[in-house]
Amino acid sequence: MSNMICPICGKDDTETFFDRKLHQQGYHCLSCNRDFGVDDGKKIKQYEDELNDFVYERVEKDSTIKRIYIKKILDKVTLKPELIKNKVLQPYQEADISDLWPTLKKFLFEQIYILDWPDTLTGFLTGKNDESYEIDMKFQLALINPIVKKGEALLPPYLKALDTLFSSFFEINNDNEQH
Repeated sequence: MSNMICPICGKDDTETFFDRKLHQQGYHCLSCNRDFGVDDGKKIKQYEDELNDFVYERVEKDSTIKRIYIKKILDKVTLKPELIKNKVLQPYQEADISDLWPTLKKFLFEQIYILDWPDTLTGFLTGKNDESYEIDMKFQLALINPIVKKGEALLPPYLKALDTLFSSFFEINNDNEQH
């Protein structure tokens, strides 16, 4: 069985531990000597419950901007992809993701450990030589200051999973536009 990848340094030299005080399993990275994926159980749940807005933006080398806006109002959650290519905004439909919202929150906080990502995404696995981009993520929670994560020309270990997930919304919208 392979080890969990550390969201802090990108290495897979990790081991599980059980925090007796918090009664929860977490992970410890032997490379950077940091713990991840564990808290008092209330903090992650609080973040999941109070997540209202999420913005993910990726600026490619050719200045193409891919942006995802997620907005929760009462029980309705919408996702709006935005693609700006050659300074022209491409048309995309807003999608109701209310049914997917619990799974998406779990993915963000409990599978790719977004709270454990450094605020500045540096020092991770470097992208290919011809790969150049900027990443900007911001999520807003009720009554809590926004959390911002930024990076440039670097590939954090779980960014590919997030990129793949959000890219699928651009593909779905493209299919809908063509029919």
